[in-house]
Amino acid sequence: MKRRIFSIVLAALVIYSSQAFAGSCATEGKQFSSIYKNRYPEHCCAGLTEWQAGMDTRISIADKCYKTGMASGFPVGICINCGNGICERNETVCNCPQDCHDGEHSTYQTVESFCKDQSVQGGAKCKAVIKQRRREEIQGADGTVVFQSGDDMCAVCEQYFKNEGGKR
Repeated sequence: MKRRIFSIVLAALVIYSSQAFAGSCATEGKQFSSIYKNRYPEHCCAGLTEWQAGMDTRISIADKCYKTGMASGFPVGICINCGNGICERNETVCNCPQDCHDGEHSTYQTVESFCKDQSVQGGAKCKAVIKQRRREEIQGADGTVVFQSGDDMCAVCEQYFKNEGGKR
């Protein structure tokens, strides 16, 4: 008898958890996922922007957004209130340029701070990229060139190092 009651309760919990987010929406700052439907609502509530945070590897330096070419793949996003004129938590120039400007919530405030950052995401990665740039272009999964001479995160360091007298 106890085993049967336990089985019924367990089945009810499984059904409830799989339907917990059915028809609901994620509010501002909350997560959503069209993949993990049993753990998160599938979409944001009306009026909110669905930012694919787990897939977005861009960084911002002051008011400019750059592709990093880094691997991504966590299919869970965050709902943001983009377009209300306020650069709120989770918003950056990359995912909400209309609200975020003047370096608000930027990954790096200056080109110098980015280029001198020795982390994999920062200037250390660019030093290696700058060295191999002349040999080949690095392409993203969608076929677009991620690192090339010109307007990318490594090009800003390349220019910065040239202006600093070649210090690398």
